Amino acid sequence: MNPRARFVKTDKGLDEIKNRTHKLEARTRQVLVMVDGGKPAGELLSVAKGFGGGPDLLLSLLKDGFIREQGEGEQTAAAAAPAAGPISDAERERLHAAKWAMRCYIRMAAVEIKALNKLVDGVKAPADLAHALRELGAVLEANGFAEAFANLQSDISKLS
Repeated sequence: MNPRARFVKTDKGLDEIKNRTHKLEARTRQVLVMVDGGKPAGELLSVAKGFGGGPDLLLSLLKDGFIREQGEGEQTAAAAAPAAGPISDAERERLHAAKWAMRCYIRMAAVEIKALNKLVDGVKAPADLAHALRELGAVLEANGFAEAFANLQSDISKLS
């Protein structure tokens, strides 16, 4: 495995973080939580080792579809994102849930999926969420999905 490779959570990985649907073993879930597109594989492997695991933890997440390697365009977007200060666990969980909800509505609307998913990938802090929602709202409303966007906003407001 390339120690400089970067990984992001898939929808399955985000679902596991939010709902614990797949009931991952604690060490594996801890590594999944650490995957954010910013940490290289070498750092994630060190984290896995610190949890008493090895490369098998990261490889199992990859093999089972909880994470995927970040594409080149995504790396540029992640590198260009402003550095966010530390956020609380509650804020992090809310962000993951909000991002998951936004991806559901993007798939439902089937408009500009790739660009909108990149927008959601850029949400790293609570301040990023408002910007992403404005952009997503503009696209959904322009494509006749104003009611769906209102539902999304309602879903996200319930996460507070």
